[in-house]
Order: sequence, then structure tokens, then C-alpha cells
Amino acid sequence: MAYAYEPLDLTKQTIRLLKILPRTHDEVISLLLEVVDLQGIQGGYDAISYEWGPESNQQLISVNGKDLMIRHNIWRFLQHCRDIEFAHQHHERLWIDAICIAQQNVQERNHQVMQMSEIFRGARQVIAWLGTASIETNVPPNAYECIYDLHHGRTMSMSGPKPSHEAEARWR
Repeated sequence: MAYAYEPLDLTKQTIRLLKILPRTHDEVISLLLEVVDLQGIQGGYDAISYEWGPESNQQLISVNGKDLMIRHNIWRFLQHCRDIEFAHQHHERLWIDAICIAQQNVQERNHQVMQMSEIFRGARQVIAWLGTASIETNVPPNAYECIYDLHHGRTMSMSGPKPSHEAEARWR
């Protein structure tokens, strides 16, 4: 059965947060999704920033016991977190726009977009998911060094080729 989103109260600052459940005998990634008051949860969740990736490559997950299809890139993030028990050790609650917003509900999506700066500001931390490393990874070689430098307050100069307009457009 397909997952149906519980409606948000659009007169308030409510959001959905997810929790990754531990691996079971079933390989399907399972999540719990709950509605919370944004003002009451400040610093009690991590927000994820990532590349959406192509819509054509979707994977099945379970949300509150119901089926939901998500894009492959965020499925890989969830799989990675579940497999290393990352979410259970450090990140009790996560906010991921593709899952926490009912994307088919235009009114809700617009409401949530208006709150995005506050959602990211209110997070304990924002995690930038660049994907898994592979021979096909399309990340400039110095990207990880640049992120490390920025995190440690160092200034940096971009040497090497600049990303193409197509590559820049893939990042949200």
C-alpha cells in the first residue's frame, strides 16, 4: 500500500522529521515520519542537503509501514546511514525535503519552501551528501578539500576547472 502523507497544519510552522529504523531481515529501508512544531524542535534534528538526481531511477522505501518511491541518490544516503548505524548513533531525527514534504501537494510544498531557511537554520547541523565514491563520481578532485577548508574557517582559492553550468544546475 502506498504511503499517504498526514496533512500539515499550514497555519502553523509544522514540518515532518524522519527516523531511520535499524536493518531487519527485509532489505527495504524503513523510516518513521512524524509531524513536529518547527519552533519546538530547534536543534533537535539534522537537515540534509543533496543532489536530487534523475527522476527515472527510483527506489522503494517503507514510511510508517507504507511504500514510498524516492530518487536513487537519497536512497543511497539512507542506505549508507542505516548500514553504518549512523542515524542511530548521532542523528535521531533528519529532515530531507524529498521525503518530509508531500511533493505532490503544491500548497504544502509552497508552504514548506517558505520555511526552508528557518528549517536549515534551526537544524543542529546541515549534512551535505555528495554521494558515494566510485570511479564514476562526478565530483571535482578538490571538492572535498574545499569543504574541509570551509568547515575549518579557512579561505580558499578555486584552482582547476570550474564546474559546468549543467553540473551546477544539478545542485539545489
